[in-house]
Amino acid sequence: PIRQLATIVEALCDYRPQFDNLAELTEQVRQRLSRMISDRYADPGGHVHVVTLDPQLEETLLIAKQQNAVLESADRTTIQTTLGEALRRLKHDHRIPIVLTQKAIRTLVLELAQAAEPSAVVLAASELAPRTQVRSVEIVTLKNQTSW
Repeated sequence: PIRQLATIVEALCDYRPQFDNLAELTEQVRQRLSRMISDRYADPGGHVHVVTLDPQLEETLLIAKQQNAVLESADRTTIQTTLGEALRRLKHDHRIPIVLTQKAIRTLVLELAQAAEPSAVVLAASELAPRTQVRSVEIVTLKNQTSW
């Protein structure tokens, strides 16, 4: 990423007036680096193999984040276990353990995924270059989801 220092500084200068939040600035920089991120995680054929989250699970996590709610310990454990299993299956197939999710919850999903699989990478769709071909190999869903 240091090779992209000019791009990083340019993005920071472009977005700093709009965003005071460091997390949001980081997301904007990652979006600007989409081609580099895509190239880093794509296989030789240009495909990025990912685990995705069920839309209902993403919505639940988004609501929890917006409300600054703390996930219940049992729910957190269930999500981490389910994500970890899916990511380990990717690794077993000699793929990088990647979760593709919404930009708004990327950091929350990263925290959950890395607790289960430390080598996990979490990307938002906006961080992938338009030409990148995404292959979802598994959708993580939780039965009996509860509200947080």
